[in-house]
Amino acid sequence: MIELIEGKDSKPSEESLEPEDETMEEEPQLADYTVHALAGYSNPQTIKVGELLKQQPITVLINTGSTNNFLNSKVTTRIALQIKSYNKFDVKDADGRILNCDQRCLRVKLLLQDQEVVANFFLLPINDYEAMLGIEWLTTLGDIS
Repeated sequence: MIELIEGKDSKPSEESLEPEDETMEEEPQLADYTVHALAGYSNPQTIKVGELLKQQPITVLINTGSTNNFLNSKVTTRIALQIKSYNKFDVKDADGRILNCDQRCLRVKLLLQDQEVVANFFLLPINDYEAMLGIEWLTTLGDIS
C-alpha cells in the first residue's frame, strides 16, 4: 500500500493539492494506491493490459485499489507528453520506497482494445508498468449493471 509520508514539508494540505492549472476541473485525491501488483504479488483487484499511447505499446495496470491514475515518468520523455507542474507530495510504497510526485499529464489519450481512453495521470517513477489506471478513471465508465 502506498501511503502519505508524514512531515512538515511532505504532507499536502487540501489547499496544496489544488492544481496550478486553473482549467483543471476535478480535485485529486491523495496518492494511496496498492502496489502489491507492482511488487509481484497476486491481487484479484488488478488487471494487466496492453495499450497504445501515441502509437507506442505500453503495459497498463488497471487497479481498483488505486485512487488516482499514475504514469511512469520515463514514458513522458520517450513519448513527449506535455507535463504540468504540481504541488509536491510524497508517497510510500509497500517496499518502503519514498516516491515524490510533483507533476501531472492532463487528458492523455490511450487506445485500449480499439477504445479511446482519456485520463489525467500523476507522474511517478514506477518500474513494472508504464501506467496505472485507478478509480479516477474507472468512475468515468459509469454504472455497471
